[in-house]
Amino acid sequence: MKDMLQAPWTEPLNTLIHNLESNEDGLTDEDVKKRLKKYGKNSIRQSTKVSIVKLLAHQILNPLVGVLVIAFLLSFFLDKTTEAIFVGVAILVNIFLGFFQEYKANNAIAKLEKYITHKTRVRRNGSVTYINSYEIVPGDVVLLRQGNRIPADIRLIKAKGVEADEAILTGESLAVKKELGEIAQDTPLGDRTNMVWGGTILTVGEAEGVVVATGEDTEIGKIAELVENAEEDRTPLEQAVSRLAKIISLILIVLGLFIFGIGLYAGFPVTEILLLAIAVIVSAVPESMPIAMSVVLAIGAETLAKKQGVVRKMSATETLGGTTLILTDKTGTLTEASLKLVHVDAFHGTEDDVLLEAGLNIDIAKNPETKELSGRPVERAIAHAVESKPGLVEISKQMKVLEMFPFDSSYKFSAVVFSYDNQKIVSLLGAPDVLLEKVSDNQTVVADIKQNITTYAENGERVLGVVSHVVADDTKVSDLVTQNNFTYQGLIRFRDPVRETVPAAVKEIGEAGVRTVIVTGDHPGTAKAVAQEIGLWKKDSLVITGADIEDMTDTELLFKLDRATVFARVTPEHKLRLVELYTKQGEVVAVTGDGVNDAPALKRAAIGVAMGAGTDVAHASSDLIVLNNNFETIVEAIFEGRNVLRKMRSVITYLLADSFDELMLVGGSIIISLPLPLTALQILFVKFFADIFPAMAFTFERSDAFGHSKHPPKTNLFDKKIRLFTVWRGLLSSMVLFVTYIVLLRMGFDETLVRTFTFTAFASYILFLAFSMRNLERSILSYNPFGNWWLTGGVLLGFSTTALAVYMPFMQNILGTVALPPIWLLGVIAIGITNLIVIELFKKFAKQR
Repeated sequence: MKDMLQAPWTEPLNTLIHNLESNEDGLTDEDVKKRLKKYGKNSIRQSTKVSIVKLLAHQILNPLVGVLVIAFLLSFFLDKTTEAIFVGVAILVNIFLGFFQEYKANNAIAKLEKYITHKTRVRRNGSVTYINSYEIVPGDVVLLRQGNRIPADIRLIKAKGVEADEAILTGESLAVKKELGEIAQDTPLGDRTNMVWGGTILTVGEAEGVVVATGEDTEIGKIAELVENAEEDRTPLEQAVSRLAKIISLILIVLGLFIFGIGLYAGFPVTEILLLAIAVIVSAVPESMPIAMSVVLAIGAETLAKKQGVVRKMSATETLGGTTLILTDKTGTLTEASLKLVHVDAFHGTEDDVLLEAGLNIDIAKNPETKELSGRPVERAIAHAVESKPGLVEISKQMKVLEMFPFDSSYKFSAVVFSYDNQKIVSLLGAPDVLLEKVSDNQTVVADIKQNITTYAENGERVLGVVSHVVADDTKVSDLVTQNNFTYQGLIRFRDPVRETVPAAVKEIGEAGVRTVIVTGDHPGTAKAVAQEIGLWKKDSLVITGADIEDMTDTELLFKLDRATVFARVTPEHKLRLVELYTKQGEVVAVTGDGVNDAPALKRAAIGVAMGAGTDVAHASSDLIVLNNNFETIVEAIFEGRNVLRKMRSVITYLLADSFDELMLVGGSIIISLPLPLTALQILFVKFFADIFPAMAFTFERSDAFGHSKHPPKTNLFDKKIRLFTVWRGLLSSMVLFVTYIVLLRMGFDETLVRTFTFTAFASYILFLAFSMRNLERSILSYNPFGNWWLTGGVLLGFSTTALAVYMPFMQNILGTVALPPIWLLGVIAIGITNLIVIELFKKFAKQR
C-alpha cells in the first residue's frame, strides 16, 4: 500500500481500491493490526487540557499578584525583612491556590472527553460491524447513513441521495450534494463531490466508501493546530461573574486609594500607609471569584459524567438547575428499550411472511466476535425473531434487496424494494395507524385492524404494521411510498417494560417543581398506558396527537398545554413548535431527542438532551448527552445543576462577606484619629492563611446534602437576597466590629490587646458564618451544619491558623499580637455567634419577602 495517496478524488475507483490494498468486503483483522501500527489511531492530537506552565503563568500575571510584588519590593528595599518575607509567602500561597483551583477545573473538563465514544459502521472480514471511530484505518470500507459524523476522509463507492454538511471545514452553510465519479486534481476542496471529509456530517441519504486518510492526515487534521490554539469561549455566567468581580474590585480599589489618601492627609508615613492600602485592596478584592465559578462548573460536570450524563457545553450545568419542564421521549428513556416481540397478527399469508418483510426493512449489523446485534431496539427484536427460525433465514437469502429507504420520522415508516419468486415487491414497515391510510383493503377490514391497534396500544404494547404491494419492473420506486394501494400484511406486537427507577424519578422531580410531559412518535394509547404506569396521568390529563397540533392555532394550543400530559404521533416539527410555545409561557425547557430531525428542537430548547444511542447530529445539537438513555439521569442532571447554582451563590456570598471590614475599620479609624485596628500583615494573614480554606471547600458540596427544594433556584447570582447577605449584612457586621473597637479603646484597655482582639474577631467571625452559608434558603437548624467534611476541615484549619497567630511567640513577633485571656476569647466567640444569628435572621426575612 502506498504511504500517502495523492489526490484520491481523481483516480478510478478500481485503481484507488487496488492502491489501498482493500476490497469491497473490507479489510481483515490482520490488515487492520498492521495499519494501526503503521498509521496510528484515527485521532487528532488535541486536548482541552492547558499546560502546567501556562496555568502557572496565568497566576503569576494576575494583577493582584503584581500589587503584592510591589509591596514585597517596597518592604525589601526599606529593610522591612519580616514584612517582605511574609508578603513573599503570601504571594506563593496565592499563586499555589489559584493554580490548584484552575488545574482542578481544567482537569475535570478534560476528563469529560473519555465519556463520549463515537461508533462507526464498517465492513470487515466480509461482515458489517460497529467499531470505535479511532480504530479506523486507511482502506477500511465504511457504511454511512443520515445523521452520521464522518469519521475520516472517505472516497465514495456507493451513494444514494447523499448530502453532507461541510461548514466546519469549508464554511459553506448549505449542505453539499455528493455523487460518484472522478474529479480533476485542481478541483477546490468544497467541490470534490465524490469525497466526504472527516468531522463533517452526512445530513441526507446513505453512502458507502473507502477510507483514504485518517487522523492528522485528514483535511480537518491538517488544520488541527489552529483548532487546538483557539480559545474556548467562557459561559455567559462565567462572563457575568467576571464582570461582577471587576466592578466590585474597581469600587474597592477606589476605596483603598481613598484610605491611602486620607492616611497621607492624617500624617501617616508614606511607606506605612501604602503597605496598609495595598493590604486592604488585596484582601477586599474578590479576585478568585471567577476561578471559583469555573471550579464549581467543572466539578459539577465531572460529577454528572460519573452518573452517565455528559455536558457538551459548560453553561449547560448551570442552565440545568433552572429547568422547569422536561419534554421526554418514551422508548428507551422511560422504558428499557429491550423490546420483545410477543406476537405477529397475519391478515394475508402467514406470520412468517410478515416477519420476512419486516426483516428486510431493517438495517442491522452483527459483531462477528460477540455475535451481538447493533441497531435500534425494534430492529434488534425483529432480527432476533427471524434468526430464531432457521427456515426464514434461508428464505430471506433468496430475496434480493434492490433499494432501501431508512425510517423517516416525518413519514413514520421505512421502505424496501426487493425481488422474490420473479416478482418485484415494495414493503413498508412503520406506524400501524399511518400505514392504514395507504391500504386498499375494504373498510370492514380496515376498521377491524384499527380496533386491534387501539386495543393493543392501550394494553401498553408497541405495535408496528407491515404493508406491501407487487409492482411492475418499470415502476418508479420513489413514487411508491406516496401511493395508497398497498395490502395490509399484518401487525407485529412488542413489549417494552418501563424502567424500574422511572416512577420514583418522575415523582421526585415532580415534587421538586419540575413537570414531565411525554412527547413521542408512538401510538396515543401506548403513550397513555406508560404515563399511567409511571404516575404522570391525572384525572384532567390530555393526550394530544400530532394531527391535533396541526389543526390548532398557537393560541388554542397554548390554552391546552397546562393539561397536556402526552403528545403522541408527533413529528420533529411538532416537537420544535411545542418547545417554542412552552418557552413562550416562561418555562425553562429540557427536551430529549435522538434523530437528525430532532436537531432544531434540541438547539431551540434551553437544554437539549441527546440520547447516547442517538445520531451524531443530535449529539452535536445538544447540551447534555445521556449515555445510558435513562430518564433518571436527566433528573440527576437537573439536581446537579441546582447544586451548582447553590454552590455558586454560597461561594459569592462567602467571598464578599467581609470585603467591607478592612475598609470600615481602617478608614473609620483614620477619619476619627484612632490608632489603626489592624496592621498590613494582619490583614494579609486573614486573607491568605485563615479565611481562604472554606471558600475552596464550598465547591465540594454534595448535590444530595439538603434534599430537593420544591422550586427551581434563582439563576441570578447577585440578586436582592445575595446583596442582602453580602452588602447590608457586611456593613452591619463591619459597623459592630468597629464600634466594639472604639468602645474597648475608650474603656482604656491596652492598645495591642484591643488590636489583637479585633484581629481575632475579624479573622474568625466569617468562619462561623461559613456553616450558615452552606444553604442560603434554609435555616441552619434544619440541616447538619457539619455535613460538608471539606468545609468543616477548612473552618478548623482557619481557626487553627488564627490561634497560632495569637498564641505562638514566633507569629506574635511577626504580626504584633499578644495572647488573649479566656474572657476575651469569649468575646470573640460572642461576635461570631452574633453574626451567625444575624445572617439567620436575614434568611428568615428574605424568605418572608
